[in-house]
Amino acid sequence: MVGRKLYSLKTELIAIRSLTVEPDSREAQAILSKIDESFFATETCRTAFKACQKSLRKSSELPYWEDLVTDVSIDESIREALEECKYPPVQGKKRTVKLIEILGEYRRWRLLSNIGKIAA
Repeated sequence: MVGRKLYSLKTELIAIRSLTVEPDSREAQAILSKIDESFFATETCRTAFKACQKSLRKSSELPYWEDLVTDVSIDESIREALEECKYPPVQGKKRTVKLIEILGEYRRWRLLSNIGKIAA
């Protein structure tokens, strides 16, 4: 497992952008229904995903990207990192499924890595 990537910041950011650029899209709904916080390895994306979940619980809607990057409940350094992101959201069913698969694969590798560390 040496040298294996355990996450992709780009992939995680694309998932967050896909949830928030067009929160009512089929892609956003598909992603939301298939992933949870454990799919994100970086603090930036984990925090952004938690903010999306909080908004969903509070108002039954995902936040728009502009609302997410200006959310004062999110640490300023995380908001700045999100604001720099210009990746386009995923579009189409096949690409959405592939994005979810990739996030799941990284998640599995992280779990295996953690098991290996515990066993060592």
